[in-house]
Amino acid sequence: MVKVTNNGSIRERKILGYPMEDSPLKAYSSLFYWSHLVSEYGCTINDKPIIGFEIFTYVIRGVYESYHKANDTWNILNQGDIEIIQAGKGTKYTEKLHSNSEVLKIWFDPGFNQYRRMNPIQTSYEIGKLPYKTIKNRTTTFINGANTTEKLCTKNVSIFIEQLQPGKHIITNEPDSTLSAYIIDGYIDIHNVTLCNNDFFSLENSHELTIQALSDCKLMIVTSPLKPEYQMYREMYV
Repeated sequence: MVKVTNNGSIRERKILGYPMEDSPLKAYSSLFYWSHLVSEYGCTINDKPIIGFEIFTYVIRGVYESYHKANDTWNILNQGDIEIIQAGKGTKYTEKLHSNSEVLKIWFDPGFNQYRRMNPIQTSYEIGKLPYKTIKNRTTTFINGANTTEKLCTKNVSIFIEQLQPGKHIITNEPDSTLSAYIIDGYIDIHNVTLCNNDFFSLENSHELTIQALSDCKLMIVTSPLKPEYQMYREMYV
């Protein structure tokens, strides 16, 4: 589902929408919302209020800025950088996408009733300062979870970027977990199904994922618990 908003300045493709929205998927695991935003001419989204959730932003291309009233600062992210907003007991922020920019935004539910009582926190990380591993024709950049320090309060979540050269690749998944993936660039084949830029797929409780990369490609991958050990916001209020 692609939605044009902000007087035509943003194209938003929602993979997981809010509970009452018509989106391809509904919230599952500790994932509450997942969208892809593109702006060709630049735009500003003013004063977005949020409480309880964690918002993860990844800059695919261009420049993204966010303004936080709590500390009166603009945070500037460039291609590959990430930002995490832990909304806690509530915050407002303004977003700005520069021209020819696009981002992924993923909302996590860390345990709404508990984390809506904490003070809000905003952190950002440059892509060049994140740990990575290169083996033959594959580079993995670790953002959260395995092989890096925890940046999210949401438990048992791993986030990583896979850059794959053409050929066969095997990605392992933790037991009792869901693997969710967004294709940022390139073409892949999974079980004789070809997927490309902006496609999304998920697997439940599968130990291994075999990907045949048909070109140089980049994927954002999130692994999260199949059944989190706490009550989800969607179960309490929807």
